[in-house]
Amino acid sequence: MRLPCAITRLTEYRQALITSALTGKIDVRTWQSEQEKMIDLNFAHCAI
Repeated sequence: MRLPCAITRLTEYRQALITSALTGKIDVRTWQSEQEKMIDLNFAHCAI
């Protein structure tokens, strides 16, 4: 019975995070996924 509770809590956390981002309580303008960071690092490494 722990799994349904965990899923419910994660869903609530996700919704709260989305709400905070949309209402401006947190700033997500500069957020990048780990994949995007790796791509940026690869291009920076190759730049002359």
